[in-house]
Amino acid sequence: VFTAAGYVSIYSAAKHGAHQEIRQATDRLAYMVGELQLRTVSLRKQFALDLHGDLQAKLQAALVRLERSTSNDPEFINQVLHDLAGATEGIENPNSKPESIELLRALPGLWNGICEVTINLDSYAEARLSENQGLSAVVVEIVRERIINGVKHSSAEEIDISIQLEGDVLVISSRNEDLGVGLKLDSSKGGGSKLLDEVCQSWTLGSDMGDVVFEARVAS
Repeated sequence: VFTAAGYVSIYSAAKHGAHQEIRQATDRLAYMVGELQLRTVSLRKQFALDLHGDLQAKLQAALVRLERSTSNDPEFINQVLHDLAGATEGIENPNSKPESIELLRALPGLWNGICEVTINLDSYAEARLSENQGLSAVVVEIVRERIINGVKHSSAEEIDISIQLEGDVLVISSRNEDLGVGLKLDSSKGGGSKLLDEVCQSWTLGSDMGDVVFEARVAS
């Protein structure tokens, strides 16, 4: 009897241990599946930002150059080819992208010869962006969107952008003249508007004395 009881006890302990290992393995598997799903969502969002942001901006710049020029000058053709090459670089070499704060500083140069873009970044805002890459990436997308819309919808030749820190809120504002179809198309609900709805505490788009004015407030 004692021997049988011992065997039963050993069997029960082994069975309990096996069940525990199965539960642990199931929990680990569930965690790994969840982590994989999160990574997949993150990659999809990043790819969407690449397509809507950097890629779109560079393709738009190349398109505007072609539409506004009747020249076959080699320097002009090289500039268009440079825009097109830069458009695909971030997709082909995702690890080659500079930090977001550097992308922000580089944005005006993309539009040389098309639109004079001025970005005024106060020292407090710059310090906050330098220490928070996620926030910096959001600001880059907002600024990039404003430049694209100003050129595309308003035929803007000058765009003034200001980025300031007010307490714990970053305020991104812009002003550009409206020489095209302007505010009506600029304010239509597209990918840019959806992005603003997701990342901003609030944002406004309006007109003032013939200019398109914009302001977005982002928690920092």
